[in-house]
Amino acid sequence: MNIPTSNLYIKIVSEKFRSLRDLLSRLSINLESKGVSDATIEEGSKKVNREIILVEGGLRKLLNLIVRNIEELEKTIRLLENQLARIEMDFAVGEIDEDRYNREKMALDTSINVLKERLESIKSTLNEMAPEVVREYEKALKVVAAERILSELPKERAFYFYVDYGKYTGRYARSLEEFSMLIREVDPESIRFHIVRKDFQRWIRDLGDEELADSLNKVRADELNDQELVNAVSKCVNERLKFLKSMLKQ
Repeated sequence: MNIPTSNLYIKIVSEKFRSLRDLLSRLSINLESKGVSDATIEEGSKKVNREIILVEGGLRKLLNLIVRNIEELEKTIRLLENQLARIEMDFAVGEIDEDRYNREKMALDTSINVLKERLESIKSTLNEMAPEVVREYEKALKVVAAERILSELPKERAFYFYVDYGKYTGRYARSLEEFSMLIREVDPESIRFHIVRKDFQRWIRDLGDEELADSLNKVRADELNDQELVNAVSKCVNERLKFLKSMLKQ
């Protein structure tokens, strides 16, 4: 189902969902005010509820499809943004020439913008869903996102700490929790090296946590000494870690 079609479908189904909810409410009020027996009220309510369940089921199936599309698009956008960041770094250190840089940057920028427009269109479609269904799934999505961000990664996707180009510290983090601990254990020069290059932010975005990446972008490394920088980064990560863990307890 394409986006324009799903938009129309959602409007129709969501409107029916709301109408049935309203009908159920009015039915109960009218029947009670006319002194109708409890059995009659219950039977009438059951009929409307059966219709609500059917319509709600259609909304849920469509929402599952939309959610999968959102997750895939966000993942692809993150991959392209990481690729763009690598190209910018390669150009900065002279590994690729300006022509290649401009050509590849333009292609990636175009792809990212197209995907972001598509993502916004899908999210707009999501907002057309019946509020009751959306709220339920939004909560579930946040839990799923928290689980993904906190999960342990394979070694090839771990974060490897360096103090400079080619100078590996021998330490790496395979999860956000390990990352939070190592921030205070590795050489502060490593923290400065990576935060300035935005390596932390890229890795965290790859985990799926835009919010934490944005918080780290606000850390002004040039205005802080080593210990202040470590404290600032550690605070951002630990506060976010605490919040994500609380999501799993809900």
